[in-house]
Formats: sequence, structure tokens, C-alpha cells
Amino acid sequence: MPIYGALDVGSNSVRLLVGEVEGGRVRPLLQDLESSRLMAGFKDGRLSPDSINRTLAAAGRLLEKAQRYPLKNFLAVATSAAREAVNAGELLDRLEARLNLRVEVIGGEEEARLTFKGVRAGLKGKVKEPVVVVDVGGGSTEFAWEEDGRLNLRSVPLGAVRCTERATSLKEIEETLAPVLQELRRQQGLYPVEFLNDKVDPGRGASISSAGWSVVGCGGTATTLGALELGLKKYNPELVHGLSLPQGKVGYWLKKLASLPLESRRKLAGLQPERADIIVAGVTILEAILRGLNAGEIIISEADLLWGLLLKAAGEE
Repeated sequence: MPIYGALDVGSNSVRLLVGEVEGGRVRPLLQDLESSRLMAGFKDGRLSPDSINRTLAAAGRLLEKAQRYPLKNFLAVATSAAREAVNAGELLDRLEARLNLRVEVIGGEEEARLTFKGVRAGLKGKVKEPVVVVDVGGGSTEFAWEEDGRLNLRSVPLGAVRCTERATSLKEIEETLAPVLQELRRQQGLYPVEFLNDKVDPGRGASISSAGWSVVGCGGTATTLGALELGLKKYNPELVHGLSLPQGKVGYWLKKLASLPLESRRKLAGLQPERADIIVAGVTILEAILRGLNAGEIIISEADLLWGLLLKAAGEE
């Protein structure tokens, strides 16, 4: 079976997936990531020299691992930080010159589309329809859902790294999310967005989960929540994939994480130490989405943008 590879140069980390693809199915052979924090120190629309150097080094190490396989095709993309940076060309030129690696900067909607395709391939037949896919990344959050045979794609400038560095308030997060969440609620004939706090007014309508939406979360924030819930000392994607977390559990973890000092967070089973400083912002975004949709749960998916890229590399996306 042909083997393909994909690299995601994200705002928080560089991620690699190598796998076999056939008939719209992906079988991972290697998954790896390195925290490079490309969006760290993002000022005046510019990537910092240190963040570029970290990302270049991380991409080089991961590419070396990928090249141990007989790859039929390999695709590499860059997302939020690179598409916003006025000096993104510096990073892209150095990746090509030093690693012979061509990286395509994709827009938010294309990122959402590929993520949706990847999630659908990884959770095929396991989630009740209709599905809305939410990917909380380092610099942006993507939404994708189908309506009357049309794929709706949205990207908002909220991410775990961005919101941590800017100390974005909960009110600002909710205001940024509201237009997209209103679209989703309107499709189900529900009342305007209200970010309910652990309560539902029975006189205002049913929860969106009972009205139809299955909320699927992917990306580092969602998978870390799954690992925290399971108390995984060593990350196991098979245990995390498909895990369902009630909204109340997401709220519980947000309160717990926010209450702990950074050094204590770094010691939690299931939380990568390098993610400890940004996890509160990431979970705040995710929890606000669930409250805004009045969703009862979130289903966690290991399949994501990288899966969509592998499908594209095989011509099956």
C-alpha cells in the first residue's frame, strides 16, 4: 500500500504524520510533533528570529524521520502564524534552502476544509449527524460543518498561543466567537447566542446537542483534555480518539487548570509540560464554544488537518 507524508507548520508546534492511504482510509505509521512556538513574540505582524530558528530546527528533525519511509508523496503546509506574518517569506525561503522543503501557506478556510475531511475519515460512521468540527489551534480556531450539501468553513483569530500572549479576556473571546456560533444556532432554529454558565433556561429552547449537532474537537487543546481526563502518563492516541467529554467535564478542567500555578500544571499527567502555559487559554476558547452552542459534550478526534493532508497527497481528499 502506498505511503504518504504530511507536515503542519503551526503556530504552536510542527507536526508530522506518515501513513498509508487507500479507499479514503488512513492508517498512521508515524505521528510526531515538536513544540516550536512560531507565534511566540509575534509583534508588529512579524515572526521573531528565535521562533523562525526553532521552527526550522523542528521541521528538519521531523523531516528526517519522514524520509526513512518510501514516500510516494509529501505535503507541507503552514497555517495561522505564517499566513499573518509580513516576514513569512523568510521562514519559507529558509525551509526550502536548508531542507529542500516547499511549504504552502494555506488560508483559514482551506485549513478548515482539510481538517473536516480528515475528521470525517477518522471518525467515519462513529458520530451522529450533523457534525460541526472545531479545531482550536495556536493562532486560530477553525469551524467546518455541512448544510444542504454545502460545506461551511469559518476561521476566527483565536488560539491558545495568541490569546495567552495577548491576555485576551473571556468577554473578547465570546464576542469573537459569537457570529460563527450564531450561524450554527440559526441552522437549528435556536435562539440567539447566550454564553450560559452551567445552566439552561428551559423556557428558551432545547440544547443544541439534542437539537442535532455533534461537536467534534481536534487539535492540541482537545486531545490534551482527553489525556488529562484519562490521566495518561504516556500519550496514547488510540485511547483519546473518539473519547466523549461532557461539557461539565470541560468546565471542571478549565477551573482546575486555571487554579494551578504553572509549575503545578507542568506535573499533571496528560499535559505536556511545554503546553502548560497556553492550555488555560485553549480550554477557555473550547469551553466558550460549548457554552455558546449549549452543547452537552465534545467528541475528541485524533484525525485532523494532517489526515486531510494525507488524503490530499493521495488524491483522495
